[in-house]
Amino acid sequence: MDSRKGRMAKAAFACMLTVVGVPTVTATQLIYDGFDYNVGERIIGQTNVAANQVWSDPTAPGQPGPGVDTQLIVAGNLAYPALPGPTGNSLTIPADIQSNIARIDLPGRPYTITGSAQSLFFSFTMQLSTWKTLDDATAAGSGHQNGDFFAGFTASTGGMSGANVYAGEVRIRREVEAGVQNVNHYQLGFHKNNLSGGVATWDTSQSLAVGDNVLVVGEYHYVTSDPQDDVVRLWINPTPGQPAGTPSIETNAGFDVSTAGGAAQGNINSFWFRSGSSVQPGNLLVDELRIGTAFEDVTPAGVVGLPGDFTGDGRVDGADFLVWQRGGSPNAGSAGDLADWKAHFGQPGSSSAISGVPEPCSFTVAAVIGLAALARRKRC
Repeated sequence: MDSRKGRMAKAAFACMLTVVGVPTVTATQLIYDGFDYNVGERIIGQTNVAANQVWSDPTAPGQPGPGVDTQLIVAGNLAYPALPGPTGNSLTIPADIQSNIARIDLPGRPYTITGSAQSLFFSFTMQLSTWKTLDDATAAGSGHQNGDFFAGFTASTGGMSGANVYAGEVRIRREVEAGVQNVNHYQLGFHKNNLSGGVATWDTSQSLAVGDNVLVVGEYHYVTSDPQDDVVRLWINPTPGQPAGTPSIETNAGFDVSTAGGAAQGNINSFWFRSGSSVQPGNLLVDELRIGTAFEDVTPAGVVGLPGDFTGDGRVDGADFLVWQRGGSPNAGSAGDLADWKAHFGQPGSSSAISGVPEPCSFTVAAVIGLAALARRKRC
């Protein structure tokens, strides 16, 4: 009897990992991270379970340690229209500690010009949540108008002090016109890396505001082994589920990613987020990180219309219960929304991982409620 109970407990626990766990990573979606980690903890040391990768510090420049590091997990999500509903929490990137970097290695690294993937894509939602006051003359100066970089790929597996190891940098700056700031508004730019000769290109057509939830999609595309011909592209607020269309920014200016001072083309190994204290116009929040080898991998469309599917990912599972529990369903906290979830749990056929689990998973609806409540208490 004890042995049977043990088998049942193990089966139930396996079901919980499947149903409540992070979204399944597709064949070419390398990473999905909804920052479903404990609120208040550092991003450093957190494990992305689906990708089996850990967020870590680079070996250089020097990084802040526990109690000093301000890149922390915060409660709440950054939703974007037509994307699957966000899960977990979000990550704050304050404008306080210069060159505070968190990075995560890519499964299957390194990615090279001779590899099967000639392009790598990333996407994330972001919000400029605060605005640092600055006089117009300083804001209009070249230091601030060159902007600061806060996200992208890298060739490095160790230190990140070398300007050439970056690959596809997203930059941010204050919006300035005729020497006057458009207060609480900013612009995004993109370039290949910081090496001498690297030139940032800015999208001046979109005026982004404090509090806006923005979808950012970036691509690094290998062309040839020539060290100055790779192309980077950036899309700002594209429509999820649709073809890429014309990018907001496309450029091949400057040197390619390199680990040899620009003399030879380098590989791509990791993705990173970075804080910048002096030029970053305010604190940033980021969420819903996706990395893949095609545009569609990082811009999936949420499925609309399935009752109980509060995340919009096309299935009703434990993640939807967590959304209901946190007040994110259409009728926040209502018994009707919970009834929809119970009635449609496991539809439309669920994920492949769930459908392959044996019969003991038939009792998971009640167990999900209990475990999700415990998980939520731990994360508060």
